[in-house]
Amino acid sequence: MKRVFIFLFAIISFSCQTRKSELKLPSLISNNMVLQQKQQVTIWGKANPGTKVTISTSWDTGTTIKANADSTWQAQILTPEAGGPYQMKISNEDSTVTINNVLIGEVWLCSGQSNMEMPLEGWPPADTIANYQTEIREANYPAIRMFTVGKKLSVTPEQNCTGSWEICEPDKAGRFSATAYFFGRKLFQELNVPIGLIHSSWGGSAAESWVSKDHISQITDFVPELEKLEKLGPQLKTYEAWLSTHDSFNLKSSKGTDQLAGENIYDTYCSDTLLNTENWLTAHVPGSFERTTGPFDGVVWFRKAFELPASWAGQNAILNLGAVDDRDATWINGEPVGSNEADNQWNVPRIYKIPGRLLKAGKNLLAVKVTDLQGSGGISGNNSGITLSLESNPWAKPISLEGEWEIMPVAEIRNGKVYLFSPETNEFRNRPELATQLGTSTPTALYNGMIAPLINYSVKGCIWYQGETNIGRATQYLLIMQSLIANWRATWHQPEMPFYYVQLAPYWYNDQQATNLAELRESQSKLLETPHTGMAVTLDAGSIFNIHPPYKQKVGERLGLLALTKTYGLNLPCTGPLPTSIVQNRHQVRILFAPHSISGGLVLKPGKISQFEIAGADTVFLPARAKVDSMGITIHNPGIKAPVFVRYCYRNNSEATLFNGNGLPASSFFLSINEN
Repeated sequence: MKRVFIFLFAIISFSCQTRKSELKLPSLISNNMVLQQKQQVTIWGKANPGTKVTISTSWDTGTTIKANADSTWQAQILTPEAGGPYQMKISNEDSTVTINNVLIGEVWLCSGQSNMEMPLEGWPPADTIANYQTEIREANYPAIRMFTVGKKLSVTPEQNCTGSWEICEPDKAGRFSATAYFFGRKLFQELNVPIGLIHSSWGGSAAESWVSKDHISQITDFVPELEKLEKLGPQLKTYEAWLSTHDSFNLKSSKGTDQLAGENIYDTYCSDTLLNTENWLTAHVPGSFERTTGPFDGVVWFRKAFELPASWAGQNAILNLGAVDDRDATWINGEPVGSNEADNQWNVPRIYKIPGRLLKAGKNLLAVKVTDLQGSGGISGNNSGITLSLESNPWAKPISLEGEWEIMPVAEIRNGKVYLFSPETNEFRNRPELATQLGTSTPTALYNGMIAPLINYSVKGCIWYQGETNIGRATQYLLIMQSLIANWRATWHQPEMPFYYVQLAPYWYNDQQATNLAELRESQSKLLETPHTGMAVTLDAGSIFNIHPPYKQKVGERLGLLALTKTYGLNLPCTGPLPTSIVQNRHQVRILFAPHSISGGLVLKPGKISQFEIAGADTVFLPARAKVDSMGITIHNPGIKAPVFVRYCYRNNSEATLFNGNGLPASSFFLSINEN
């Protein structure tokens, strides 16, 4: 008995001696970080409840605090003027974490959707940054650091995120957000202090996903979705347990290669012409399959039966699917005819030659395996339609393949893994019920996953590049963005935190003459009424047929000019011409501009249509002739005898023609004489 007691005592003693205090830090508090200068910044983490945690720095600041009952701790330390490198040590009774190469400078949060996410190396071949090879080669700024937040959707606010601080040097800068990099470079060149950039963005995301529950709930449009989210938390655990019972593989290999491209995902089964598909779902093509499935990333099979005239049988044909988001592999009558499973091909038209031997008179079957990696996915088509045409006679009327297609999701991408759903047992339709699906347009989902983990980290301000996903909801967008700015300012306890954003560039949105883009830009302009904001105009920096324009240098530098002028007090031109009023003079209208915005005068770009339109009370707009003088512009159209309305750059394909002497473009605008 005595030996047993001694043995147990020895085990307990050994256990106590080796018990670690489990000192943990968030990913943001790590090597190469940049801290905001001359401020009480927060350092936080976890340790065993009640243990003392000591923070010491090589700039002679330190403090000791005690871990709370829930293991969390946080402390404030004062940072000096910009400089470094410094070292920070965080320790308790049996652990020490040393953080090296710390710089003190200016820290900015950079967020939005794909045009903020787009890296300096681009997404070749279709989406690249202008002069990117030279830009990457010359990106040698060790005092600029970027932390890229790992993508995460969440029902509730997360406490930590994945990511690391990277030093700006050529072998790493290619993966930096291009807009954020050019913004940071402009600040560094003018201020000559270290620059920290926290990059948190997700392509295709909607603005409402970046707002917290307590703020977005004030917009009644989103209350029904928020009520569904309340039920989703417990359901997700059930769903993820169900997923774990399925065959799966990692999306990326240990070497970072994509393991999904070219993978056989029920290819033979789903392309079979004799398959019974009465239990399949339906979706309209062109369009996103998520209108049927709800938010879903993964592999979805599409099938469409079509009738072929007897005269076409045996003749070579051309299949025009248009763009497919993101990848496709395509079959005709059970045989593969083409595929494009490379990265970044979401907007590349799929045009495949179909051998005549595969086509028969009467019923034929087209099957397309669509792989969507993020955001919405599907067969998005193009302006000329989704068609099958004769190769030998391109003038013959093509067969339209648009309309209702049968679809079946067969694999889901979730948290870096690919889970397979057997179409033979109808697994997708048998999955556990979810009140809603988390996606990049779900209110609060990205705030919870990618903003909440950052809120303890001190920042000077924010830059934002987003809006494409909210096209068609201009009035609502203004409310969302007002809520987002108020939310983030409250979150960081900075009621006057600078918020500078990008006004969307020209893009055709499937209708070059439509005005839905300009209407969203109007909401972006109205957001300037919110104090301590600024808008970078990009009407001269777009690409009509590419939603990811390559001229991110202009975007980042104009955001930088706003920050340098409005936040740091430098005397630099930062805005294009700003209209203040319009005056009617008989058949003409004169537009006046804020004097500070037309430094160097007004300039109309020669050789281009002026982009001004004028209308009477009937709101029928006609092109207007424009004449510039030192303080304003006079416009008229002989067909408008009593002008009431004026607008500029109001079509989706409109590009800037009006600048000031500093080369900065005016925003699109809509003015009414009756509102003066």
